[in-house]
Amino acid sequence: MNLIDLPVPIKKSIIKYLPQQALINLSLANFEFYQPCLQQLYKNITIQYNPPLRPNEKDREKDFQDSTRTVIYGFSNPDGKVVSKELNLKMIYARLVVLRQSMTINRELIGYIKQIHVLGELSDFSDSIIEELQNLADLLADLDTFYIGDYKIRQLIDLTRLKLRSVVVDELPIEATPKIEELLIGENTHLPNLHKFNLTSLILPNNTQKYWSWIMENVFTLKNHVLQLTKFKFVFSLDMALNAKLVRLIDWEKITQLELILAYTPRNDDDYVIDCFNLIPPTPNLKKLSIVQGDTYPTHRENELFDLNVFNFLTNLLTICDLKYLSIKHSIPNIGNLEDGSEGNYYRRWEMFMSTLPKIINSHNIVLILPNLFQSFAGYEQYMNTVLFNGCKCKHCQIYLGDLDEFMMYHKYYDASTNAKRYKDMNASHLLSEVGQQLNYRMVQDELLTQLNHLSFPLVNTLWDFHTNTNNKPFKCYDIQTVDQGEYDEVDYEPTSPAVCRFNKVTYQGVPKSIGHYVNQTIEKIVNLNRGNAESVDINIALKDGGDLDFKLNMKKLIINGFNYIIDKETNGTHFYQNVYD
Repeated sequence: MNLIDLPVPIKKSIIKYLPQQALINLSLANFEFYQPCLQQLYKNITIQYNPPLRPNEKDREKDFQDSTRTVIYGFSNPDGKVVSKELNLKMIYARLVVLRQSMTINRELIGYIKQIHVLGELSDFSDSIIEELQNLADLLADLDTFYIGDYKIRQLIDLTRLKLRSVVVDELPIEATPKIEELLIGENTHLPNLHKFNLTSLILPNNTQKYWSWIMENVFTLKNHVLQLTKFKFVFSLDMALNAKLVRLIDWEKITQLELILAYTPRNDDDYVIDCFNLIPPTPNLKKLSIVQGDTYPTHRENELFDLNVFNFLTNLLTICDLKYLSIKHSIPNIGNLEDGSEGNYYRRWEMFMSTLPKIINSHNIVLILPNLFQSFAGYEQYMNTVLFNGCKCKHCQIYLGDLDEFMMYHKYYDASTNAKRYKDMNASHLLSEVGQQLNYRMVQDELLTQLNHLSFPLVNTLWDFHTNTNNKPFKCYDIQTVDQGEYDEVDYEPTSPAVCRFNKVTYQGVPKSIGHYVNQTIEKIVNLNRGNAESVDINIALKDGGDLDFKLNMKKLIINGFNYIIDKETNGTHFYQNVYD
């Protein structure tokens, strides 16, 4: 049957999986598809600086995450070339102008828009873009969401005339209307009319102090009014009495989406995480769960205990609910290096996530999101040396892993600890943990969007300049190798003349693929395909080949640190995986 002959509902269901350019092409190919394609094209719009990742057309498995939204961005980044920020900003502005003009000419398009998200900081946009965003907002009237993640941008754009379902609340009070179902608490401290809203979702900041100040000021004063929410973020306090009080004010049977953020207890209280999980009542309707380390867990031992407690919680939870989405995010020490990051501890942790966790969740068809697992693994210096110096030997990795090795020889990181306060030699853990952070930037970063929304946005093609980092000072370039600076141990060596560093965003373009080759090995463990040396296997012992004789994997999609994997089966039942973008 021809596509044009299909019933309208079926055509719309097919069209929603088309990527951005395909929607434009199909809308121009036949008038029958013009309106359905434009409805999908305008439905969800995201405005951001960086381009989305696009899948390889030759891949055997397709992923439709880049079809979730129409993205307005600058230029894409072809291999070997990076467009300047000035040109990117001009392109974003031009695309916004075209968007506004198209809606001015064809007013019907205004009604197609349901969601607009502006992602990024004020520094990512020009004044003309901010002005054009205001012009766009002035055209609209009734939509679900006009989300602006950055507080500084929100201060510059007036959205008060819009009728929204989801609203970010800052200093100014807002009127309670029947349409508002979700409140995202930004820079707000007091909301006297909270009781007038008929909310299904309440999302607060991750910061423990801000969270509990707002809860005590606005929720605890409702006099035992139980919140009838379906989506909620719970940031646990170190005061268990506060946690218990808030738990009693929520109807947990209605919760379908939940984010749990757990603090770190410096008093080394191993039972804190257990106590927090034990406070959560049964949630039989829960579909999406995010678990986040709210503070840095500085050692392997503490991270392992945290993970074990999470796994125990999941084991019990999955007996009462049909979970579809799970995200587990760790808080990583800046510039890597766990003090007890031995190779043996790495293998313990690796086994937990690549073998134990998949078996725990295998009774359900769950999309698993591990936003910074590679970054967490990068803290184990001994094994990261293996990854960097004895890792993948393909032609691509020989070039780019060699580049990373050379980078370490000519750069130092700043040690901000009390006893140091100076630049020091880098190791593999320092560098790869920062690469992991840059890969994590592919994913949703806004705390008000939570870790529950990774599938709602395309992954972002971010590039790193090799110098800015999550530490308090950039990596420092040297004109001679660090190994030749031994005579300067007592004082910091300063390069005699500033050199132009060859490590930049262009060099970085090939790095994610090399890291992806390492992450592929972890996926092979999950799908039971890492058989090692096949020649050493006893031919009389049946191979447990990808689930045939072991357990059959239920998982269909997995995202690890910005790497998107589709997992499926061959015709004979053997599992295979596809790294969609790398």
